[in-house]
Amino acid sequence: MDIPWIAITGVRTIEDIYIIDRAIKNTNTNIPTICNFCGSYKRLKDFSIEGEHSCSIHQLVDIGSHMPKSFKGKIGLHFSPNVNGCFCDDCVEYVNLMQKYFEIVQLTIVSLWPDLKELALLKSKLKIDLIVQIPLYKIKHIDSAEIRQRILSYVDIATAFIFDTSGGNGIEHDVEKTLEIILPFIKVFSDKTCIAGGLNKNNVFSVTQKVLKKGILCAVDAQSSFLQKGIIHYENVAGFLVQYNKSLQEINGR
Repeated sequence: MDIPWIAITGVRTIEDIYIIDRAIKNTNTNIPTICNFCGSYKRLKDFSIEGEHSCSIHQLVDIGSHMPKSFKGKIGLHFSPNVNGCFCDDCVEYVNLMQKYFEIVQLTIVSLWPDLKELALLKSKLKIDLIVQIPLYKIKHIDSAEIRQRILSYVDIATAFIFDTSGGNGIEHDVEKTLEIILPFIKVFSDKTCIAGGLNKNNVFSVTQKVLKKGILCAVDAQSSFLQKGIIHYENVAGFLVQYNKSLQEINGR
């Protein structure tokens, strides 16, 4: 799926789905909006295990059984693989299981520098977009040029890269760090960039403007900013959709 898109990561309940669906319909922004369910190696082996920002596979199956037929969003998956580096078979198993209940459009691998051979094998087995998360908050000590070279090794496999500068701590996205990495190869990253970390309805316009004005058509991914007391809040989602759409329109001169 082509950028731009909005990813709402950590969807946990059917109520979340209905709230997001209402926000999409009421704002009428027409930006592809992806609801991301988070999975992992551990939860794949025990369907009852829940994560801090994710529901169990048992709960996902229940959500899938009650999905509204008129749902305007799309479904994506995050997967945290086993630390031993071999993740292709687990990812295929997870996606195949979820595709019984949802139409999956993308899979994000949540792992620092996932094995290239495993990722290439995974791409050959799945007919959905593969996204690679780049947790910049974990590699602050590494030079931007070195990070860039590592990322470039994935370009032929990954549909897009999520540049996450905060890791869920709420600190606003470090635009300068992201641009420092991608600008020297702007032609490569101009349609493969998704930014994450500390984005909310109050700053998504200003943050994305800094990226869009460099000629990079960026997608956005957010999680905690949509929540109030652990539950996705309508006003947070609707406000985010409106402000991101405003940012895109500003660049397009509308």
